[in-house]
Amino acid sequence: MYGYQHNRSIAEEPPAKPRREPFFGDVPAPVLWLAAVMVLIHAARLALSEDSDFEVLLWFAFVPERFAADAAEMGYPGGPVTAAMTFVSYALLHVDWLHVLANTAMLLPLGASVARRVGGVRFLAFCVATAAGGALAHLLSHPGAGVPMIGASGIVSGLLGGLLRFRFGPQGLRPDLAGRAEQPRRSLLSLARDPQAILLIAGLVVTNLLLVAGADAFAGPDSSIAWQAHAGGFLAGLLGFPLFDRPDPRPAP
Repeated sequence: MYGYQHNRSIAEEPPAKPRREPFFGDVPAPVLWLAAVMVLIHAARLALSEDSDFEVLLWFAFVPERFAADAAEMGYPGGPVTAAMTFVSYALLHVDWLHVLANTAMLLPLGASVARRVGGVRFLAFCVATAAGGALAHLLSHPGAGVPMIGASGIVSGLLGGLLRFRFGPQGLRPDLAGRAEQPRRSLLSLARDPQAILLIAGLVVTNLLLVAGADAFAGPDSSIAWQAHAGGFLAGLLGFPLFDRPDPRPAP
C-alpha cells in the first residue's frame, strides 16, 4: 500500500475564517413556539362561528369594563382569575392575518435577541410582564371601556425597550444581535445622558404615533390602535428588563 504525503503540514494550514453569525442569530425555540401559537390561534378562530368567536373574545380579550365596580352584573364569563388572565391572554389574539403576521414578523428578530441573552424561561416571563404592562396602561387610559383589546404589540414594544438596555451602546447600535451575556447592561441614567439613545427613543415614539394615525385612518370608526398599550409595554420592557436579565459579571456603565 502506498500513502500520499502532503507537502504542507497541518500546523502550516491557514486559520479557518470565522463563521459569520446570521444577522439575527438562530431564533430560539421559545420564540418560535410563541409565534406559532399566535398563528395557530388565529387560524383556529377563523374556523369558529361568529358567536363562538365572540365567546373567545369575552373569555380572553382584555376589556377594561370587566374591572369596573359593577362588572359582576355585566355577564362576563369567569371570575377574578379569568379577569386577571386577560392581562396576558389578549396578546395571543389578533384582528386579522395582517395583524398577526406583522406582530410575528417583529417578534421573531426582537425576541431572538432577548431570548439568546436571558434564556427561554426568562424570555417568556418577560413577554408576560410586558403584555401585562401594556394592558395596565390601556386600563388606566380607558377606564370602563367596553371595547376589547387584542394583539401582541405590547410584547413587541416591550422587547424594543429591553433591547435598548443591552443592544444600544455608547457608540450606537451594537452589531451583535445575539445579545450575548457578557455585554454589560446599560443603566437608565446612561441612556438618559446619551443623545443617540434619546434620539432613538424619540424616533420610536414618533414612528409609533404615525403608524397609529395611519392605521386609524384605514381601520374606520369601529377599530383603532391602542397606542397606550404600546407605550405601557415599552416602559415595562425598558424599566423591568434588569429583573429578567442574567447576572452581569461587569458593572453596567
